[in-house]
Amino acid sequence: MIIEHCECQGCIDFSKQRDYRFSALEWWTFGENPANIGRCGYDAPRLKTGNIAKCDPESESYCCSQSGYCGKGEQYCSCLGCVDFKNNPKFEYL
Repeated sequence: MIIEHCECQGCIDFSKQRDYRFSALEWWTFGENPANIGRCGYDAPRLKTGNIAKCDPESESYCCSQSGYCGKGEQYCSCLGCVDFKNNPKFEYL
């Protein structure tokens, strides 16, 4: 076993955590649908789970704008109806 592959930040060592389960995706990824990457909120296409897509709080585009796109800055994070997932990672669309 190569240590740096199992002990890096964010890595999972399945030899120690055999029952680990990945959580469901909460945002669009390239593997899910490249055309929908960066889309979020009520106007974005729904994820395969049926849930409303969020923005990845660990990415550079961590806020969802009122127009349904992920980004950062005032027009994405501070407007009425915008969601800042970095500061509010547990936010759920109703």
